Amino acid sequence: MTERMTVEEYRAYLDGKKRSKYRNEKTRVDGITFDSQAEANRYCELKALQQAGVIEWFILQPRFLLQEGFQKGDITFGKIEYVADFLIRWSDGTNTVEDVKGMRTREYRMKRQMFERRYPTLQIVEVEA
Repeated sequence: MTERMTVEEYRAYLDGKKRSKYRNEKTRVDGITFDSQAEANRYCELKALQQAGVIEWFILQPRFLLQEGFQKGDITFGKIEYVADFLIRWSDGTNTVEDVKGMRTREYRMKRQMFERRYPTLQIVEVEA
């Protein structure tokens, strides 16, 4: 007969930490919780670039509407949004959307394609994790 762990034993085994699917660890900087250490590092880099005058400003977690919600018969379909990691305004007046990526999921690739069509003047830059 095989032994089984109870839920409590399993939680103790994990040491109270829930493991993320892609093994990233949430990181806190300046009171802000980031999804990964790489994203937190990029935030610190952007702050330094802003202090140096290379960028004017940046926004965390900007939302971009990809498709409006709609109703078809009795079914209501919600809107589809893409949430980037950063929106950056460079000193030369250009804007860039940045996403810190370790894994390019199927959902991300699909949303990026929708984003590129809907926002032709914006560019997504993928920052390697």
